Amino acid sequence: MSIAEEKQVLRTRMKLLMEEKNESSCSLSSLLKLTAWADASSLLLYAPLPGEADLRKLLVLFPEKKFSFPRIRKKQLHLYEWFSQAPWITNSYGLEEPDSEYWREIPLTQIDLAMIPGLAFDWRGGRLGRGGGFYDRLLSQPGWHALNIGVAWPWQIVNAIPRNEQDVLMDVIVTLSSENH
Repeated sequence: MSIAEEKQVLRTRMKLLMEEKNESSCSLSSLLKLTAWADASSLLLYAPLPGEADLRKLLVLFPEKKFSFPRIRKKQLHLYEWFSQAPWITNSYGLEEPDSEYWREIPLTQIDLAMIPGLAFDWRGGRLGRGGGFYDRLLSQPGWHALNIGVAWPWQIVNAIPRNEQDVLMDVIVTLSSENH
């Protein structure tokens, strides 16, 4: 089986698990214990898809930090700085994104810490995304220097993620516990 086929099999399995578990609300304690969290001033978050951990309560809990969110434009993720009245739009993939008419685009060099969603992770830093390659392209851009944190539920950790040379490894994997249980 090719790496692409292995990834697709694992994607299908993880999407089914995600639907079954249906978690979103999480305890942030494992994330907040990281030294890198305390040191970071500018963070990349994501608007979660169903089943992904929702980290947006960090916006209220840490008003002193700058947060940004990605928006897809021409197969690339562009970063936009969040503000409290920031309007969102829904893209063709069903993702909430910054409305670029109101949000200010920022250079990727401003990000200290990036929270990266995925369908599955391994402890070597492997990440299985949804197959579009958006995060891999972002994280491999010249000038990207942020610490990449894969955000996962414990059941999203697998023995090994099939990888190609374009797959970017996470620097840290943080497993979050659900507040639903």
